[in-house]
Formats: sequence, structure tokens, C-alpha cells
Amino acid sequence: MITPKNHPIKFLLQFEWVLLIIAFLLELPQWQFGPERSSFWLSGLLIISFALLGLYLPNHEPKLKGAHLVASFTILLLATFAAKIRFIPLLCVVLIVRTSLMFQNPARIFITIAAFLLALCAQVDRFQTFQTRHAQRIERRIERRIARRIDPNLRNPPPPRRERDRRREDRMIIGAISSTMLLGLVLVFLQLMVDAVLSERQSREQLQQANDQLRRYALRVEDVATLQERNRIAREIHDSLGHSLTAFNLHVEAALRLFTIDPDEAKDLLVEAKQLGSTALQEVRQSVSTLRTKPLQGKSLQAAIVHLLEDFTRSTGIQPTTQFHGLAQIKDDEAMALYRIIQEALTNIAKYAQATAVSIRLEHAAPQTILKIKDDGRGFDQQQNRSGFGLQGMQERTNAIGGRYNLRSAVGQGTQITIQIP
Repeated sequence: MITPKNHPIKFLLQFEWVLLIIAFLLELPQWQFGPERSSFWLSGLLIISFALLGLYLPNHEPKLKGAHLVASFTILLLATFAAKIRFIPLLCVVLIVRTSLMFQNPARIFITIAAFLLALCAQVDRFQTFQTRHAQRIERRIERRIARRIDPNLRNPPPPRRERDRRREDRMIIGAISSTMLLGLVLVFLQLMVDAVLSERQSREQLQQANDQLRRYALRVEDVATLQERNRIAREIHDSLGHSLTAFNLHVEAALRLFTIDPDEAKDLLVEAKQLGSTALQEVRQSVSTLRTKPLQGKSLQAAIVHLLEDFTRSTGIQPTTQFHGLAQIKDDEAMALYRIIQEALTNIAKYAQATAVSIRLEHAAPQTILKIKDDGRGFDQQQNRSGFGLQGMQERTNAIGGRYNLRSAVGQGTQITIQIP
């Protein structure tokens, strides 16, 4: 429901009330000077009723819109043929403005045509009224002339007015035709103007809605990006720090076992454990300060993997078998992800697998890269171990570079991880 408080286009509301006030004021001379004062009261009542209809414009309910339109045309018909309001076109303009807010095309076009026909009927009725009054005046003149012929003492009759009356009638006809054509042009222009204003308003509203939706999407993307960044940081800390602390723990355990049997070897293990502790501390500092640890640190992927395998061998005593090919052609982002996957896999093997043999195959033949990591450890039941952060991190890293992740494991049968890019 459109009311003056929530009217979408305020200047159209003001324009409507100005036209209604003008139509009311133009009826005042009829009350002050005209003989038909009762007609003025009817005209004023109809204009006020028509104005009150504009306080509430239904814009959703079809039945209410139809009832409002019927009431408006009823008032205009009464104003045209009963009250004889002289400026019906002003009320027709107000009707066009209102219905433009209530209806959509083509209903607006039909209403505009109906309003024009009503205004045309008002002009025809007014012209017929003029002709009737003119005929009555002519009849009275004829009666006076006949009376003068009967009584010669009457004053001389006034000069004939036929030519003047004819010119006046012609002017009335031309004025009626001109005003009707002008009204038609005004209604068409008004319809186009209101359509343009409403279209511009709808475009503004759609743009505002699009901006609001874009802001919501931006906030959602920001939340997703924040979550992804948190997951990435968690993976980085888990992969780097977890690997260093696992190796540190294994070195300390080995040093404790060899402390009485081989003190020199135990000392070497403790020295390496200290280095691993320093490395872990450095990685923590880097993660906190930059959150972007670069484990390759300018080294080639193969050299970084070999360094990982050396640490793994010193910690577990297992010498993995390796097969590398074409590693220099692997992209940097893929190389980083593959390094982290191998690092996490070796950490899991050292902590849980109790394996005696490990094999790693990494080959790149454009456009495909394949990584296979296999151990002969105790394995695990995949249905019962789905939430491990390390396994989840490996899968997320694979998905991030557009690869496919496959894990096969069973109790007592070891584990095999296969990464295929793309």
C-alpha cells in the first residue's frame, strides 16, 4: 500500500496535489458569480473525494487495485456529466500519475487511452452545452424582435450578431480540437516521463540490491578466505613443527637406548636432537612472524626431499628406496605441496607405522606428476581413521593444486598414498 509517507517519488505526489488544488480553485468562480451554486458543492465534493483516494494506493492486491480504479473512474464520470467540472483534463492527469504507480504495462496504456477518451467526452459535452445555450440565446433574440415588430414603441433592436456568434462558435470548435490534441500529447508525454522515472528508480533499487548482495558475497568470501588461511597455517605448523618434534623425540629415545651401549653414538644423536630442537624453535618463530614458512629455502625439490630422507633414516634406521624423475620441471606451488605431503607421510610412518621398508616414487612427465609413498607397516582401518589432521592436510594440499588423492591401507598390510596431478 502506497501512502504519502512511503510514496516512492515525492515530486509526483506534490505535482498531483498541485493539480488538485488548481482544479478546486478554478471551480470557485462558479460559486461566487455563477447561478448554479449547488453544482459547485457537488464539484467540490467530487474533487475532495478524488483527492482522498490518492492517500492510499494499492500496489500488490489485484482486487484492491481494480476497486480503486473503478472508484476513480466513477468519480471522474460524475464530475464530467453531473457536476460539469470544466477542467476534467487536470483530474485525468492525476489519474495517470496514480495508476502508473499501481499498474504495469500494458495496463497503463489502456488506462491512459481510457482517460483520454473521458477527457474527449468532457470536451464534447461542454461543446454541446455551449451550443444549447447559444441556441437558447438566439431564440430569445428572435422573440424580442417579434415583440418589437408588434410594438413599434420599443427601442431599435441591436445590430445582428450572426457573424459574431459564428466566429465565436468557430473559435470554440478550434479551441476544443486544439485542447484535445494538446491533452493527448500531454498524457503521452506524462506516461513516458513517469515510465522513465519509475524505470530509473527501479534501476537504482536493483543497483542497490546488487551492491548489497556484492557486499554480502565479499564478506562471505572473506570468511572463506580467512578459514582457508587458518587451515593453511594449521597445516604449515603441523607439517613443519610436527615433523621436527617427532624427529627430536625419536633422536632422544635412540640416545637413551644407546647411552650405556654406545655413548659416542648417543652423544651424536643428542647433538642432532639439539639441532632439531633449534630447527623447531626457528620454525615456530617463522610461523608466528610471517606465517609463510618456505621449507625449500631456495633448494631444489629433490635436494629438500633427500634432506628429509636423511633425517628420517637417522631417526628410524630405515633407508627408503627412491625413484625421482623430472623434478626440476615441477611448478613451485606443486613442489611445495609435494614436499609437505612427503614430510607428513614420513612423520606418520615414523610415529605409527612400525615399518621396516619405505619406498618413494616421484615422477614428472608433462603435464602429469605422480607421487607414490608406500610402507610395509602395520597399516590401519580406513573406516576408523578418517579424522587424522595429517591425512586431512595431505588431501587438502592435493586438492589445492588440482590433484587427486588416493589412500589405501589395511591392518597388517601397510599403507600406500598416491597423488596424481592433474
